[in-house]
This record gives sequence, structure tokens and C-alpha cells, in this order.
Amino acid sequence: MPFSMIWTMVKRHFVTQRHIILPFILSSSIIFAIEYILLSITTNSYIQQHHQMLGMFAIIGNVFMSLLAVIFIIYANQFVMKQQQKTFSLYLILGMEKKHIRVMLLIEHIIKYCLITIISIVGGYLFGSLFFMLINKITTGHQTSLRAYPFDVKAMWITLLLLFIVMLLLFMINQFKITLQNPMQLINKKAHHKRRFKKVINYILLLVGIILVGNGYRIALQDNTPVESFFALFIAIFFVFSGTYLLFVSFSVLIIERLQKLPKYYYQPKHFFLISGLRTRMKSNAIGLASIALLCTFLIVTLGMTVTTYRGLDKNVNEMWKNQYVTSVDGDFHHNQQTAKKVKKVINDIKQKTNADTPKVYTQSLFNVYLDANSEYQRLLKPSETPNKFNIDPGKNKNVFITVMNLNDYNQFNRHLHLKDNEVGVNTNMNILDDSDKIVIQGKPYHIKRVHQTNVNSLRFSENINLIVKNDRELNQIVNYYNKSTSQSNMHLTNTTIEFNDYELKGNDSPIIHEIERKHDIDISTYEQFKNVWYNINGGLIFVGSLVSLVLFIGIFLIIYYKQVSEAQEDVQNYLTMEHLGIDNQKIKHILDQQLIWLFSIPFIVAIIHTLFASKIIYEILGLFGEVYIGIYITSFISIVLIVGIIYFIMYKMTSYLFTKLVKQLKK
Repeated sequence: MPFSMIWTMVKRHFVTQRHIILPFILSSSIIFAIEYILLSITTNSYIQQHHQMLGMFAIIGNVFMSLLAVIFIIYANQFVMKQQQKTFSLYLILGMEKKHIRVMLLIEHIIKYCLITIISIVGGYLFGSLFFMLINKITTGHQTSLRAYPFDVKAMWITLLLLFIVMLLLFMINQFKITLQNPMQLINKKAHHKRRFKKVINYILLLVGIILVGNGYRIALQDNTPVESFFALFIAIFFVFSGTYLLFVSFSVLIIERLQKLPKYYYQPKHFFLISGLRTRMKSNAIGLASIALLCTFLIVTLGMTVTTYRGLDKNVNEMWKNQYVTSVDGDFHHNQQTAKKVKKVINDIKQKTNADTPKVYTQSLFNVYLDANSEYQRLLKPSETPNKFNIDPGKNKNVFITVMNLNDYNQFNRHLHLKDNEVGVNTNMNILDDSDKIVIQGKPYHIKRVHQTNVNSLRFSENINLIVKNDRELNQIVNYYNKSTSQSNMHLTNTTIEFNDYELKGNDSPIIHEIERKHDIDISTYEQFKNVWYNINGGLIFVGSLVSLVLFIGIFLIIYYKQVSEAQEDVQNYLTMEHLGIDNQKIKHILDQQLIWLFSIPFIVAIIHTLFASKIIYEILGLFGEVYIGIYITSFISIVLIVGIIYFIMYKMTSYLFTKLVKQLKK
């Protein structure tokens, strides 16, 4: 066959199938544009110098995004290829050889590769510049020149290589399908995919699905520390992921069959066509709808975490870092003369060389313990205490850090707190302690008095408990008890902290601060330093969360769009059948619209249910990145559900319009 004829057929195919091919090219281009953005940020010299954490998060985001990208592109290619099968089968019946079809596919893939290359690289650089400016604004609070984000040739070549590998993989998959199938198989392929499970199998799948989803929900609702919640999340995702597919395959069919057994309901005209049509659609689309439900869940959770983190940035910094400057000296200045002398000299220099307010000086001790949450009260155990089956559940032991301060030091700078002999003040963001009124320390139960705010710098680590004890005697007993059996017994667990404010100084670049550091061999940390580190870490998470959310949006749109196209092609016959029964066009359109509304609203409803059950474990995981404010958390997720719902509805309406248009074209 002449090449000119093959080229003409390829061009005709691009024109006639543009409603299938164009979304594939655009979505693939956006995905690889994001790939370029992440790669360019990873190798950008400005990012490496000023935002090292962002580069690391970009690598992590690249891994997640690449996995999602490959899945979505293979899915889209599978649908595109499915639309070509009847055309190819007709060509084969008319005498075209398979080698000619292979050449056609090769030309099509080369054209797609070239188009995606141009759009992804140009778009990636332009949108990468916007993302670069945005992320600098979030992490530093000021704009940066675009000269710091030059066009990255290395990132371009890596992106093109990855695109080439993906397109080569798609080409091989398509060639494999053509090689194995004959023309009649291609024409009748749809018939081979019609499956009907026996009713007993549906009930088994339903039972297994309920058990899997229920177990996932159970894990998500458990009380855990943030780190434990992070690892538990993956287990919960596995159970919910598997169970959701089984429930869509089985439950949807069983409930529709149940409705069909209610004659008074089923045989009403407005219900008959709706339910019978839904049964057919659910059988053929169960897997796709489950995928939409899960993608919507991931999207809501990812965006919700991103928005919550962003909205809590400033509040977290201001709550944790109350004073502008902080330094520490090893030892307890109350009892160690050498420490007391050094602290006095540092304070004198601060008063003489700066316009600082009265420095806040206090002693605190930091050590590691296990929190046993399986007993009647929360118990703090030594790291050396081996969990045993009689009184400790190993799965309930939480590795936490304890910071201890005496009451006199605390009351000097904070709201007055009164403690009895059997009481201890507790300041923590660990949700696992929210319902506890007692805590067992060195074998002795203490009543908990909640401390919600302090006027000293308090790094609320994800696994940190700040204790305030009545006096130095109790403090020393606690430190000695938990430190005695550890391998770190000769380390300085107790130190004296000095905090002060002088807003006339220029952060950590002040010569006066450097002079005090050199003279006394200490490190003085500043509010600006902490803020930069905090914004870098959380800014990186926000950046990655935003890009992953964008990829999830693309995946949801692709599945909805291709499902609508597929439904349109199948609905032509249903449309004609109802016309032959004498139903007017307006009524037919209403019936089909109702079926599609139900079909695409179910996944979003399921996504909301999944999100509600995941809200507790997500709340705990966010504790890894600072204190989570319940008001910000709830309003963020409600807003995201509403926004995603609106966008989901817009996606549905757009694709529904194309669905109606395509049905009319196919009827003609």
C-alpha cells in the first residue's frame, strides 16, 4: 500500500476521532508539563540554595505523579484503541494487512509524541514560572526574579525521554492487541466482555467488600499518634480501595435487582426505564465508577490537607515561637553553679548590648519514653521496659518525647497554674490524650491539668508532650527514673533556655547577635530562621499537594469524559428502541439524563462517605506538620467538598453536552 494512502487514512482518522484523540493529547501534555515543572525545580540552583526541602518534596511528588500519570495515560490509550478496533477490523476485512495498520499506528504515535512534546515543554516552562513565583511567595513572603528560573534543558531532555518511554509502551501494547486479534474478534470484542456473575457470587463479593471497607474504616477511626496514623493510612487505603471495587461490582447490581422485584415501584413508567437502564450501565461501568469514587476521595483529602496546612502556617509559627530569640545552655542553672554563671554572663551581655526586654530564663528536660495507651490510664514507660503480653499490647505503645518544666519557672512567664501533689500540667497536640484525665508517670498516677497556651517558645512536635511538675524534686525524680536505664544516660538531658525580644535587631544577621554567640560559644536561634524552615517544609507540601491534585483532576475528567463517550455510543440503540416504542424525544432525553445523573452522582456520594470516615486519621496525620486547628480543618474540608462538587458537576455538564451531541451525530 502506498505511503500516501496510509497518510491520508491517518489524517482522516485524526479528523473523525478528534473528540477522542484531542482530550488524550491535551491531558497527556498537562501531565508531562507538570513532570517538567517538578524536574526543573529539582535541578534548579536557586531552589537548591534557598529551598532544599522543596527539592526533596519535588522528588517525592514526582514519584507519586509519575505513577498516576502512567495509570491515567494507559487508561486513556485503552479507550482510544477501543474506538479504533472496528475501523481496523473493517480495514482488515477489505484486504489491508496488519503491517499497514502497524505503520498507521506508528505514524499516529509519532504525531502525538510531537504535539505532546511542544505543548508540554512550552506549557511546562510558562506555568513552571508561575509556580516558581507562587512557591517563593509562600515560603519567603516576597517575590523572586524569573531569572532565577531559567529554561532547564536537562529537565526538558528527561521529560522527553520519559514521554518517549511511555509512548513506546503504548505503541507496544497496541501492537500486541492487533497481533493477537482477528477481524471478527475486533468487531465482536464488546460481546466478549459481557460478564454476568451468579447471584451467590455477588453476595460473596458484597460480604467481602463490606468486611474490607469496614476494616479500613475501623483502622481510620483508631486513636494513634501522627506517625502511627501515617503508616496506618496506607493499610486503611488498601482495605477501602479493594472493598470499594467489590461493593460497586456487587452491591449496585443486587440493590437494582431488589428494586426490580418491587412491582408497584418498578413498573411505574418513570421508574421502569430508569432502573432497567441503570442495571445495564452499572454492570458495564462498575469498575470505572469505583475508580472515579476513589479518585474523588484522594482529591478531596489531598486538597483538604493542602488548604488546611496553608491556612494554619502563620498561626502555627506564631503559636510555637512566642519570643524573637532563643538560646540554651547545658545544665540546670538552679542547681549547677557553672551553668548559673554562664547564664548570668549571657543575660548581662544581652541586657548591655541590646534593647531587649527582660529575658525569660527557665529549665527544661527532654527525654524519650513509651506511652502505653492500652491500660486504664495513659502510662509513660522507660524505653528499656520490654512490652509483655500480661499488661501491655505492643501495638499500643507510642514512642513519644517528653519535655518537663517545674511549676515556678512556668508561672514566671505564663498564666498562673496551681498544682496539687498528685497533679501535672500537660501541653500537647496529641489527640490520643484528649479523653484522658489521668497519666501514670514513674508508676504513679497524676491528674491532668490542661495547658492550652504558653508564653515561651514551645515546638509542638507531632509526638511531643510538655509536662509541668510541681517542683524540682519531682522533675529530678522523673528525669532520673526515665534516664537511668537508657544508653544515653550520660547525655545532657536538662538545659537552661533563655528567650528575649529586641525588634530593633535585624534577625540572625545582626552583628550583636553574632558577637554574643562567639563570646559565649552558644547558638542563638531567631524567629526568622524558624519561620523560614517552617515555611520551606510546609510550602513544599503545599506545592506537591497542589500538583498531585491537578493530576487527580485530570484523571477524573478523563474517566468521566471517556465514560460519557462510551455511553453515547451504546445509547444510540437504546434511543432508537424507545423511539420505536412511541416515546417522544424529550421523554427519552429525560430518561437518559436521569440515568447518567444517578450514574455519576453515586461515585461522588461514596467519596464524601470515605472522606468522613478518613477525617479522624487525616486530622492526626496533619499533626506531623504542626498543631491542627479544628476550626480551620473543618471549614477547609467543607469548602473543598463544595468546590470539588461544583467542579465535578461542571465536568459532568460539559461531558453531558458532548454526550448529547455525539448521540445525535451517531443517530444520523
